[in-house]
Amino acid sequence: MRRNEAAVQGYKSRGKIGADRTKPYSVSQLVAFWYRSTQFLDLRLSTQKVYRGIVEKFREAHSDKPVKLMQRRHVQAILAEKAETPAAANNLRKRLIQLMDFAISLDWHSDNPARATKPFRVGSDGFHT
Repeated sequence: MRRNEAAVQGYKSRGKIGADRTKPYSVSQLVAFWYRSTQFLDLRLSTQKVYRGIVEKFREAHSDKPVKLMQRRHVQAILAEKAETPAAANNLRKRLIQLMDFAISLDWHSDNPARATKPFRVGSDGFHT
């Protein structure tokens, strides 16, 4: 019991995981804060898992970039990289809209450049009857 209590106390005294590895006001820090926000935690676990899969790929590619410098042209370039898979590009766009709305709530950005982009047209033959 003593060893268990010591382990619990040691766990509680640790800092946030990776906190010393993120640059202030970077994409990586924004994503970390978003994962701890009520906006994200109120989602179902299955939805959180799907969103993490999308956001983590974006985070890997742009982790150290400052959020306040993100503009519409940057979002368009990021989405253009996924032009061959328009549904995936649209899913990333939706997550970027959520992230940038969260950045606005933190006063890290004044507007949402992801909202200014248009979704890709997804061509399909419709639903098979």
